Amino acid sequence: MPDAFWSLTVREFWIKHRSFSRAEDRAESALVRQALRVGHFKKSTANQMERYANALKRYPIKPWLKPT
Repeated sequence: MPDAFWSLTVREFWIKHRSFSRAEDRAESALVRQALRVGHFKKSTANQMERYANALKRYPIKPWLKPT
């Protein structure tokens, strides 16, 4: 709703934006993995697609794992 959106702070907006981006990337990762299951690809192409899917399926970095 517009009122809820405009009441967000900048920090809250970016938290929600990053969350949305991660969800979209996880959905694309699932799509790529499904394509790998049903498609027939050369080994090199399949490996490249697997690496791409792994890169998309990322999770937020925990504060204690961040470099100082």
